[in-house]
Amino acid sequence: MEEGGRRQAPDERWLLDHLPGGVMAIDDTGLIVAASARAAALVSRTLDEFVGSSILEYVDPDAVWAYAAAMTAAIDSTFEDTYGGPVRIAVSGPDGRKVAADLWSSNQLRAGGGALVLLLTEQTVALGIAEAVALAGEGAPYADVATMAAVALGGFPVIADAAVFDAVAGNPVLVAGNVPVSLVDGTAGDDPWRRAIDEGRRVLCASLDDLPPAIAELAGAAGYRALWVEPVAMGGGPPTGALAVFRRLAGDPTSNELANVHHAASVLALANVTRSPAG
Repeated sequence: MEEGGRRQAPDERWLLDHLPGGVMAIDDTGLIVAASARAAALVSRTLDEFVGSSILEYVDPDAVWAYAAAMTAAIDSTFEDTYGGPVRIAVSGPDGRKVAADLWSSNQLRAGGGALVLLLTEQTVALGIAEAVALAGEGAPYADVATMAAVALGGFPVIADAAVFDAVAGNPVLVAGNVPVSLVDGTAGDDPWRRAIDEGRRVLCASLDDLPPAIAELAGAAGYRALWVEPVAMGGGPPTGALAVFRRLAGDPTSNELANVHHAASVLALANVTRSPAG
């Protein structure tokens, strides 16, 4: 399958179609050597126009310093095979329309070849969590805070969805999240969000093999490859719910991902303390 003049392996094609933003690969001079149509659309270019041009044509002048700092870190060989970000920048195309975006980078440069893989997303984890904090402070309904927290975590390129559960009479009940109902309605058996609530501890399932078979089958069908669950609790108190994160790629979370999941769970715990009995 062709994408920007380059043949894509099946896994690459799946990622291009499912990442929440525009993805591109650039060489060490900033030349765009491959890209998704969504990346080109961010700057009002066709894919043919975008591939072969320089990324520097599209970085907004006010964001050049942020882009330069991100690239300096990205090309450091210490960070090969990892990803960095987000760095807030802005991009624009020939029509002058400016788009604020988070820049994520993965260093795949190698001696004699390779590329920097960049992802531009319009969601920002930190800003989304800050908005959830603001909603909690304003006394907004808990469901609104939960929805904002779930949306915020979608700002990570490898996180597909997040779901917030309430503990109602000891049973997890979905409050917010765009996940298949059959996966989270309790009919699939021993679910990890129930375990997080019952045991009051984080549950990390780095691959589908770590999940009960019925849950693993449903998660795989939805395109998920890993699952993490953080209990929602204030201080040392018992969990009042759980925050589940569904990941596009298998593997353990990075420290940055874990920190933001923990921050989101803390916001939910705070909102739960101030929520009205009606929700």
